[in-house]
Amino acid sequence: MASRAEDFCLMRYSQAFAVTESDTAEFRPGFVADALYIGGTGTLVVEMADGKEATFQAVPVGVFPMACTKLKTASTVTNVMALKA
Repeated sequence: MASRAEDFCLMRYSQAFAVTESDTAEFRPGFVADALYIGGTGTLVVEMADGKEATFQAVPVGVFPMACTKLKTASTVTNVMALKA
């Protein structure tokens, strides 16, 4: 049986678009991503839906479920896409 995290990563997403780093601008006004696809490894710094900043070190390529609104400029991951279920 798949874990909850596996279920979330395998779910169908209805929206996907590339995002760029910004410390001020949201991905899109009022948009909260359900997950991020990371295409190149590195450090991921995001603003979570609650407005707090979170930093993840040594992030591998893959899909990561998280409710976030911004990809911060301190991020070194590449080819990032915001996903919405």
